[in-house]
Amino acid sequence: MRTIETSSSPAEKVWGGSSLLNFLVNARASKADLDALSTLGNEGWNWETLLPYTKKSETLVPLMDEALTQSYSLPDPQIHGLNGPIKKCYPVWCDPFHFSVIKSFEALGVPWNKEPGRGSNIGSSTTLTTVDPDSATRSYSATGYYAPNVHRQNFLVITGAFVSKIVFEDAEGGLKRAVGVDFVHQGRPLKIRSLRKEVVLSAGAIQTPALLELSGVGNPQFLKKHDIPSLIDLPGAGENLQDHVLVWCNYEVKPTLETLEVLLDPNALEEHMTLYKEKKGIIASSAVRTFSYLPASAFISPEQIKRWGSEQGEHDRAESLGIKKQHELIRSWISDPQQATAEIISQPGHFMWQPKPGKRYLSFAVSVTHPLSRGSVHIASANPTDSPAINPNYFSNPVDLEIVINAIKFVTRVVETEPLKQDVLGHASPATDATDEELREYVRNTFGSSFHPLGTAAMLPREDGGVVDSKLKVYGTANLRVVDCSILPMEMSAHLQATVYTLAEKAADIIKAASTSSRL
Repeated sequence: MRTIETSSSPAEKVWGGSSLLNFLVNARASKADLDALSTLGNEGWNWETLLPYTKKSETLVPLMDEALTQSYSLPDPQIHGLNGPIKKCYPVWCDPFHFSVIKSFEALGVPWNKEPGRGSNIGSSTTLTTVDPDSATRSYSATGYYAPNVHRQNFLVITGAFVSKIVFEDAEGGLKRAVGVDFVHQGRPLKIRSLRKEVVLSAGAIQTPALLELSGVGNPQFLKKHDIPSLIDLPGAGENLQDHVLVWCNYEVKPTLETLEVLLDPNALEEHMTLYKEKKGIIASSAVRTFSYLPASAFISPEQIKRWGSEQGEHDRAESLGIKKQHELIRSWISDPQQATAEIISQPGHFMWQPKPGKRYLSFAVSVTHPLSRGSVHIASANPTDSPAINPNYFSNPVDLEIVINAIKFVTRVVETEPLKQDVLGHASPATDATDEELREYVRNTFGSSFHPLGTAAMLPREDGGVVDSKLKVYGTANLRVVDCSILPMEMSAHLQATVYTLAEKAADIIKAASTSSRL
């Protein structure tokens, strides 16, 4: 087991937030993922209603290299956006393992999914990335949304500010109206009062619930411990925390293959910097491009799937009604060969460990798409500058750990299957002959976060532990909305970037519609 008891959670204090620092993956959630929002009680939130917002946020840019585009497979232009603020394209550099990985997965019964954007992500595919191929630069929220609108008179951005509290007053119907915000700017405490319209909170899955609690919104018993007056009783605030864990498996490959290790050679790095100026090569591309989404039936026995279902029923007894409903959905997906239970990503290079000089590597990252474990994030004190206490509770549900272990075993089968087998020289980590218990220890000692936290201000019915309604309005308030991934009640079988842009586009329409109706 790890000897450390705490670790940090990064917070992106830059204009553009996580979209500036992520892995550039533009992968859509599946139809089942988005339809689950409606199933959990959110009218108007499903695949059909959200797809137009996804398309509105994006522009699919074709690569100049037609042969490479054809080899990846042409995306369907009918289901991708062609005039949105965020550019996306296929990677301009194709690593030497990409198609071998796909074919080895195919040999083991996992299909090549040439268009996962239609709503089914089962199989192996080439991910689209948020790179503008015309400039070989990242396309993110600051370039796509901020820069084109910076001139607007009604758009003011204050950098270096730290929000400490949302101020409420009593409103009609027993509600609370947000009338002000307290914040610190360049060391000076400042107050904004007499707000006439709405306050939109977008602080992310860690800071959003913390700011709600500092403002008196949350579990009254918890707030009392910190001498914070309870204004709105919402025990779901800060609960239901979820994240995608990552566990890396590393393999040594033939030294003649071009992997990320070539950049450790100063001469090769200089060559690739020259290629980058031509918008080509490794540096002009995302490091990851091959994604495989596996149903449980691809790597877990029917007996084990059935056993997990019965064991989960016992675990649910201590959970909230909303989490029980989520677990019911996840159990049904584990039994469904059309729904993903594990994600496996390949990367042409080492990760999370020190490579041996002169060696080349291929890595696979294993993740649980819909974890059953639930954690929490709450303030550690009434001082807003104190970091919140984050308890991700990874692997608190034992099924999550067993899914990872079985997926690691499947990766071993993949690298031992042609055509990939001919390029792999041996295992680097974990050991090829590791027992189940040794694999459990390996996972516990090496796992990391995908940095996909969500769920801590869940869009659920209030009685199910929800914090916001289907219009993103915080329960008990007249004009406070949350627009970030904290409102998503469940993890998606995808990386979150595309879903968060979709959420933001829909939120804009919700807010505009409310503003229009208030003027009628």
